[in-house]
Amino acid sequence: MLVPSLVFLFLVCAPRLGRCLESEGGQEGSSSGGGPPEDVFDGYFDDMRRKIGEVIARTPPSLMRKLQSADVSARCSLGLLKLLRGVRNLEPWAMKLFDASAKYPTGLFHGTRVDLGAFDECLETTVVGASGHITSRGQYCNLRFYIKNATAWQKKMGPFLSVLHPTMRYFKDYFFLEEVPIIRLGICFLEDCTQRDLQALVDSVKPSILDIEVSNCLTAEREPWSTTQKSIVIFLGFLVITVIGCTCVDLFMQSKRKLGGKRSALVPLVTAFSATANTQALVKAADKDSDLYVLQFLHGLRLFSLAYIVLGHCYQVMSDTWSRLLNMLVSVDEWSNMMVVAGFSCVDTFFFLRQVNACCIGKKCMFEKVSTIFFSRSHPRISLPARKLKRVLSYRDCYATEKERTYGFRNWSSSKASKNLHSTILYHNDVAGHWWQLLLQIRNYFELNQDTVLGHTWYLAADFQLFLVSLLVLLLLKSRKTLALGAFAGLCLLGCAIATWTVSNPEITPFVVFPAKTPQMTMKTANEYYVRPFYHAVCYFSGCMAFLVIDDFRKRKLSKAMQFVGWCAAMGCSVSCVFMKLAWYTTATSTSEAGDLFGAFFDRILWSLFLAWVTLACSTGQGGVLGRFLSMKVFVPFSRLSFGVYLIHYPFIEIMLHASRERLLWSHFSQVTLFFGVLCWSFILAYLAYLLCEAPTAALDKLAFQRVTGKGNARSQVPQPDSGDGVPEKRAEGGRVVSTLTSGKNNGYGLPDPWNGAVRGLSWNSQWMPNRL
Repeated sequence: MLVPSLVFLFLVCAPRLGRCLESEGGQEGSSSGGGPPEDVFDGYFDDMRRKIGEVIARTPPSLMRKLQSADVSARCSLGLLKLLRGVRNLEPWAMKLFDASAKYPTGLFHGTRVDLGAFDECLETTVVGASGHITSRGQYCNLRFYIKNATAWQKKMGPFLSVLHPTMRYFKDYFFLEEVPIIRLGICFLEDCTQRDLQALVDSVKPSILDIEVSNCLTAEREPWSTTQKSIVIFLGFLVITVIGCTCVDLFMQSKRKLGGKRSALVPLVTAFSATANTQALVKAADKDSDLYVLQFLHGLRLFSLAYIVLGHCYQVMSDTWSRLLNMLVSVDEWSNMMVVAGFSCVDTFFFLRQVNACCIGKKCMFEKVSTIFFSRSHPRISLPARKLKRVLSYRDCYATEKERTYGFRNWSSSKASKNLHSTILYHNDVAGHWWQLLLQIRNYFELNQDTVLGHTWYLAADFQLFLVSLLVLLLLKSRKTLALGAFAGLCLLGCAIATWTVSNPEITPFVVFPAKTPQMTMKTANEYYVRPFYHAVCYFSGCMAFLVIDDFRKRKLSKAMQFVGWCAAMGCSVSCVFMKLAWYTTATSTSEAGDLFGAFFDRILWSLFLAWVTLACSTGQGGVLGRFLSMKVFVPFSRLSFGVYLIHYPFIEIMLHASRERLLWSHFSQVTLFFGVLCWSFILAYLAYLLCEAPTAALDKLAFQRVTGKGNARSQVPQPDSGDGVPEKRAEGGRVVSTLTSGKNNGYGLPDPWNGAVRGLSWNSQWMPNRL
């Protein structure tokens, strides 16, 4: 480790050493004829020490006065003298500090903005006194450089910008942001100087055109756990012990039942925390002859949409850990980049699928009076709002558990790296500052910035807001199918109209363009356009419309030619929606105002038409190979974990990048590798969250609400896709499966027609309702 440092110092001092040795050699070389190699080596060391001392002695007096005027502690002053003496004498520990410190972020003109130094080497550095005891240790700190007056900087840097890659010049605004450090260096210093002392030293000598911040200083000594961290570990430990205990009890009770034992009243409570029971419910899928199989393709559609979202985040996450960021900027205007950008459309697929699922549950509202909001005296059952409330509470519990797990992980298992790059601080501040917005489901109406770690939670708020609107429509138009379809169509057009009006602002693009020409345009589009509910209203309400016309679509026997035309039209809509955005990503051209308005109005409409056709075709048996592929049982458990994966994956990416101790090259191979790693880890963590939080919370909610509403009697329960209940009795008539749940008019797939008067009088328990799709 000392050799590179010594070589560096030798190269720096080589000219002066050469002149010194030449003058001395001219006087002594003729007589001595050269000495032993050890003497020559010692001579070099002595000359280096002397020259370093001369350089220190020639330090400008003004600089020395500034350093002496810095408000530092007495211990720091002694530490500075110790370090100065160690450098002058070429002490090994001083050379180790120098070697572990960053010098310059090589590749700066290609988008590399960080030199992390040697983190572990710095923390392992110790200073041993004459008595043999450790007197000081190495301390790793971040040194962040912020520019002042970005406009003036761009003007002064004009000659340097001329030698940059054309793409770098086009996106130059991303590298001249006053709120983002332009350079970050990892420095290694003695722990005698605290972070406040180092900041005082830097403030005394920094130029007026820069803000230099010393942050996140860390030593090898373990910090004591805070009360919050201890509480998190205790709580998670209690959950783990509870799950393990209930799993053992559940297995024992199953063995007793096999031997003819009686069923205990504690079985529902025990199975709520049983890992085996919850895992069986997670992997349970419907058979091909089951009523539930007709919508099983939604599992595959949701899984692949989730994978696309994760891939998009892996490609577009910004971090100074990336080296050669030029690779990302160059790939922006390539047509293949549109395949990554399609991840934004997959978010709308999530909205579409959520509303299809909500409509399945929404049959409850169609069969009860509008006045039945939470409970009904004549028909004491939980209506849709109460079920939605349970779902929201369950999600919040799951989200809180993931927050505690991630926060504890950052501060416990990788405390050095996480604190080193402030991800823990940002995460804690993000949750502490916005928890009430998450609870009230209004996070999408508050600004997202570069320090936001949990920005992806805007989806929860937008989904809940759109759900309230759809619920109102279903309640008011529960017996008028045509009016309900018209109302949802009107809401879709209203959302498109508001989006078009918003895009009339020239600083907002018709969809998220990342990176746009300026970072201000990207953030403004995200905060005032993309995260708002009107942007996603088309896909959300289209899901409800598609579900309502499934029965009518099934009755219309389409010929092979018409099916082919339908699939071609749907694929044309999807391809147009994906690749028409290339014009906004091409840096050499700019779109017109009419093009912006056209894109804002028709973008989500085209994607909704594609999703609607896939849903109608696959749910009525006309999906062909695609429908059978998406309905494969292997996709079911992964789809049911999709919500947890969505919550976990983005914070996981942030942790991984912020905790990195080396720079990472941005390349397609690196991003795809990151995608598979993040996806696998997210599913593992989502499964743990499912066992510890989501499944137990849902089971306890069910038991509690059953007791409150009197639903825990001998009534027949609703067959759920993820439960062990049997499916309704079926019979084949005319080549189609008919369920015995309904009478009169039937849709032929076990889905009761809500608009059939002969069916409206059926109780809620007799309606097919998927609890988890």
